[in-house]
Amino acid sequence: MKSFYIYIILFLILCCAPGISNKEHEIEEIKTLQTVQDHKNFLSRLLEKDQGIRNFCIKTEQNLGADSKEYRRAMDSMRLVDTKCLFQAETYLEIHGFPNSKLYGKEAPDAIFTVLHHANKRDVRKKHFHHLYQAYLEKDISGDALAFFLNRMYYIKYNRHISWGRPYRTDEELDTLFKKLDLIPIVNEVSNNLDSLSTLDKI
Repeated sequence: MKSFYIYIILFLILCCAPGISNKEHEIEEIKTLQTVQDHKNFLSRLLEKDQGIRNFCIKTEQNLGADSKEYRRAMDSMRLVDTKCLFQAETYLEIHGFPNSKLYGKEAPDAIFTVLHHANKRDVRKKHFHHLYQAYLEKDISGDALAFFLNRMYYIKYNRHISWGRPYRTDEELDTLFKKLDLIPIVNEVSNNLDSLSTLDKI
């Protein structure tokens, strides 16, 4: 148990140390990503922070219980880390666009997707839907992953899940979610843009 408390202290120091929230420094760091390895390292660290705080919360609950003050502090820390990770992911998208799995490896798009998926504000999720839909069309994320993202978005909006009452295909699920969440205009825009780019490549 003593080692667990040491783990808690070290994790909180790493996640909440002064300077980590310096947005100007973070923007500059993301701007200077140049090589493929630079991008892979940054995105790998981003995913590690996102998953690390969640593993930390799980361990805290398992060891000390959900009613403990340590667990409540861990959850507060997770909200802080999520805010920082979202800022970094949004900044990356603004500067570099969505990472290509063929160039940066599968973990790269997974990192951005995972951080966006953990955003609990519907406007943030809708703001970045075009990135994820294009990534889906370009096979950087799966249809199941996109449906997972949209189902949570649907739950945030309506406070309930879609009731099917029968088996359904992923493409059917996506089409239904696009309509229910008023995403059809974005779907059409992204599809048309990709078609235009494809046509230009052939000229």
